[in-house]
Amino acid sequence: MPRTKIETKIYSKMETIEFANDHVSIVDVLSHCGIIVPDDIPVGGSYKTHCPFDFQHPDGGESAALRVYSGTNSCYCFAESLSMSPTRLWSLHRGTTQFAAAHDLLSSRGMEVGHTDNAVDTTLHVEYLAAALSLWCERTIPDWETAQLFNQPVADAFLRCKAVARKVQSEDDVERWLQVSKSLMKSTAQKAGLL
Repeated sequence: MPRTKIETKIYSKMETIEFANDHVSIVDVLSHCGIIVPDDIPVGGSYKTHCPFDFQHPDGGESAALRVYSGTNSCYCFAESLSMSPTRLWSLHRGTTQFAAAHDLLSSRGMEVGHTDNAVDTTLHVEYLAAALSLWCERTIPDWETAQLFNQPVADAFLRCKAVARKVQSEDDVERWLQVSKSLMKSTAQKAGLL
């Protein structure tokens, strides 16, 4: 397969990961992990299936605990309370970093993305932000665990907040993201009759 040099200025590891997440389908990554998902999930829709890591679930993978979201190009394992982008899923499957997973996924599609050698991998901040928001939700929304599993608008709102967290770059962004995310989660919970 001929190589395509991406004519996009990408300087950091985080930008490389974001680029891969924007250009690689979660459905394709799941298929490489042995999970077949239909390509025609409607935009904004979801598909329930088994998790590629279901052998680690408390029930040994008996229940289909993974939901695939086409609108956010992500999936969420309810058994492990784990949200996964294409690079996160591939990094867990391969036992590598998200940055290495991003290069692997792009390379397998004939794309090369440049970056600086001194780039700092800041992918963990998304997980920390999601954990902070989840803690706030636990303290604010009654029966948060059930709500995030069985209330689709609440689950979708949380995943949207997580998707936007990838864009956070500064302390001011963190404060702004947390404020907006709390507001969205509260209004969604209120509309769902949970508050």
